[in-house]
Amino acid sequence: MTPKEKAKELVGKYKNIKINNTYLYPSDSYCKQCALICLDEMLESLWNVGHSFCNDEIKYLEEVKQEIIKL
Repeated sequence: MTPKEKAKELVGKYKNIKINNTYLYPSDSYCKQCALICLDEMLESLWNVGHSFCNDEIKYLEEVKQEIIKL
């Protein structure tokens, strides 16, 4: 999956939120912020691991983050 596709997928996961049998439809801006928080948490976890095998994944997630910002 390309970084752009992953960015759209992550933002899309926050578009329809169900709470107590009620669907919420947050703004695009809110969905982007949620996805960015998620990515920051994933990146922090990978940085804490600190192994060289994480470098490609870190690079990919940074690219996804930039694509979310562009949306």
